[in-house]
Amino acid sequence: RRRHEVSAPCVSCLGRSVLLWPQGLEDAAPASAVESMIAHELAHVSRGDHYVVWLELAGLWLCWWNPLFWVVRWQLHETRELACDAR
Repeated sequence: RRRHEVSAPCVSCLGRSVLLWPQGLEDAAPASAVESMIAHELAHVSRGDHYVVWLELAGLWLCWWNPLFWVVRWQLHETRELACDAR
């Protein structure tokens, strides 16, 4: 497996937002599913979810030892994904 391959569509926001797409996914999935996946990832960008992830990483650095932090982080992730699915 090459280093630059991704297993699922995602957005990288280490500067300018970039959609990372697995090679061959558009051939394996129906067009409506591809459109839904792209819309989902673009919803993350429009909601500014990458800023929340940066805050989570800062919290991870400070509170990695706190079990409550891990529960809140998991809940944030689930809520973020459900909100993008709903859009």
